[in-house]
Amino acid sequence: MELDPGPLAEYFDGWYANMTTSPVKDEIQQRHLGLPPHLLSTSALGWEGVAEAVAALRLSAGDTLVDLACGRGGYGLEIAARTGARLIGVDFSAEAVRQAREHPALRAFHEEGVRSLPILDLTRRVMATATAP
Repeated sequence: MELDPGPLAEYFDGWYANMTTSPVKDEIQQRHLGLPPHLLSTSALGWEGVAEAVAALRLSAGDTLVDLACGRGGYGLEIAARTGARLIGVDFSAEAVRQAREHPALRAFHEEGVRSLPILDLTRRVMATATAP
């Protein structure tokens, strides 16, 4: 059964598609946020912020990081690379997923996501656990 993510997914599909019309956009964003060229950003989190997120998450090799609304996967991939954690990315934008498939560093990320689809319904448990006091 295929799910229809609706108008919000269509909005983000357009947003991601617009990112590809100007490759300079990624270069400018990377320069101003202090990010390396391999990290495709979709937010305003800078390089120091990535380090803070890594420290706050306290992930170890073999742990699993679930990146909800992962977009093109840049931040999740960086955190997983730094910590040795396994990464599961989830996004409802077909365009973000398409771009991830085109980026060589993200092919493994996409393949991991496809392998993880059967357990996607368990995401609710992850979110409930993460927000529990």
